[in-house]
Amino acid sequence: MTTRALSRDLHPIAMQFHTAWIGFALCLPILMLANGSGVATLDPIWPEGRFWLFLIGVGLASTVSHMAITYALTFAPSSTLAPLHYLEIIAAVGFSYLLFGTFPSALTWIGIAIIVASGLYIIHREHAAHRDAGRAGDLTSVPPVTNDLSAPR
Repeated sequence: MTTRALSRDLHPIAMQFHTAWIGFALCLPILMLANGSGVATLDPIWPEGRFWLFLIGVGLASTVSHMAITYALTFAPSSTLAPLHYLEIIAAVGFSYLLFGTFPSALTWIGIAIIVASGLYIIHREHAAHRDAGRAGDLTSVPPVTNDLSAPR
């Protein structure tokens, strides 16, 4: 929702830049406080060897995917694009299994099911509201979708 709102005013590259800096600003204090804490899961360590490639790959994939989503939001409403986010869950499970040999537990599958079910319900509700607004002839509550990239943001 935030990306959809900001995509009207910010260019996708500027939005990606600001997102990266906000993430950095939020994570840095946590890393500084956890450094030397003695809690193994919180104490940061420098990656070694092929793990640098994993980090670079995740960073590039995240950047490209966020940019693609931002551009897509200029062409279609969020409810239309929401099912694509569920592919991220499938990809995460697949990569987790292929790269690390881990498979989600039953509790994780329950969480995935709740996320997908709630998202599908929201999509259904938005489509029903759009359909009802169209039948009533009141399309003022439905935001227009533009395909013009040259339009001001």
